[in-house]
Amino acid sequence: LKAGAGRLSKPKLSASFAQWLQDWEAEQVAQQKAAAKRRYEQKLADTRRSLEEELARVNEEWLKQQALKEEQEREKRVAELQMMAARRLGQLSLARGWSSWQSQYEEQQRMRRMLQAGAARLLRPKLAASYTQWRQEWEAAEREREKAAALSGQRQVLEEQLRHVREELESERA
Repeated sequence: LKAGAGRLSKPKLSASFAQWLQDWEAEQVAQQKAAAKRRYEQKLADTRRSLEEELARVNEEWLKQQALKEEQEREKRVAELQMMAARRLGQLSLARGWSSWQSQYEEQQRMRRMLQAGAARLLRPKLAASYTQWRQEWEAAEREREKAAALSGQRQVLEEQLRHVREELESERA
């Protein structure tokens, strides 16, 4: 009752106190919100820093694993090349033997063909003579054709030069 009477007797004081109390409570809430925001921002910054550190650690570990993987792959390639070189060296004697046998076989086949051709010429001399004559005539005709083609090319070049000279002469006369 006494508090109610005081509010009635001094309404301005009572209103100003109520206003002050309201402002003070609002300021306290704002300070609590600001403190909560600072704590949240600090927590966020700490979380971000820890995540960045973990990312850097994971990235570094990944790079180490990649380097290790590349080194292992390189060692694997070197081992494969060594095995290939060893295999080639082992097969070198086999390759030489094969090449030797192949060249002897080809020489033997060449000799057999030469003997068969000689025997055919001895058994059928007229056929061999007619074939030889045909081949000689064909070779002569080919030489003549090549010579005619060369002369034709030279003739075209000379005619082109003559045409240019005539054009120059006519242009000087004009």
